[in-house]
Amino acid sequence: MTNSTEIAEKYGKRNPDVNRAINNLIKRNPELSKHFTKSSYISSRGRCEKQFEIDDTGANILTNKYKYNIRSARFEYKYLNEIEDFLNLMKIDYVDQYQVDNYKIDLYIPKYKIAIEIDEEEHKYKKDYDTIRQKYIEKQIHCKFIRINEGESCGSAIARITKELNLISDECA
Repeated sequence: MTNSTEIAEKYGKRNPDVNRAINNLIKRNPELSKHFTKSSYISSRGRCEKQFEIDDTGANILTNKYKYNIRSARFEYKYLNEIEDFLNLMKIDYVDQYQVDNYKIDLYIPKYKIAIEIDEEEHKYKKDYDTIRQKYIEKQIHCKFIRINEGESCGSAIARITKELNLISDECA
């Protein structure tokens, strides 16, 4: 958990501007509201100031917004939601933002050792880094990576995940 004041400090923004961005984000994507809770704090001047309490998903969305752009944040959020809904329906346990040393995987399915990465627009500029990172993670946790690129349909991504789950299930049978 974090808050809009901490996000503002981290990215050199003003808290009212971050709050406005959050309000606009929620206005355009009402389903995101569950990640942001209105609150307040007493400033160093003794004034009551507005802020948002932000969960990890909300923090990731804002990080993507300030580091990259809002389109990427929406892309990742949409795909992760669809994949999580599918995994929940199939009663398959997963971990969001699974940490392997200094790296985080967007979504990890421990039982099947599948790592899922959502590659937004900016990933096309850092393929070498992503390859090194992926090989390191694969070596550490012996997993299979599924990379989902911007432009791929959710249905296609879920079909690839299903295929991999079936392949692993068949190997274990």
